[in-house]
Amino acid sequence: SPMEWKLFLDQFDSDRVGMYLDLGNCQIYLPSEDYINLLGKRIKAVHIKNWKGEDCGGGLHGFGASLLAGDVDFKAAFAALEKIGYTGTYTVEMIPFSRLPDLVLPDQALAEKVVAEFKKM
Repeated sequence: SPMEWKLFLDQFDSDRVGMYLDLGNCQIYLPSEDYINLLGKRIKAVHIKNWKGEDCGGGLHGFGASLLAGDVDFKAAFAALEKIGYTGTYTVEMIPFSRLPDLVLPDQALAEKVVAEFKKM
């Protein structure tokens, strides 16, 4: 949970140690914005993907090929990031293996789709 992360990170008492927050993985436990509100400046980078909790509680089936389909409330997450003054980097993840059996690497069409979705956010 974000509380355990907060307690762990605070033990270092350093601005150089922080959290690389994965908004999709947060959803397994709490909404992403709850992590952001509690961790605040401890967040050093943000990893973006979506997740659906309706299936297998965190397994790979919950991570799809669309940022826009899933349980992450990106509007609330980005509002929380803005509130804490986050100006760091974002890494957007594509999950190509969720598109089996027709997987072709590199998956240019998926990359273009994910970029377009991220720009909409």
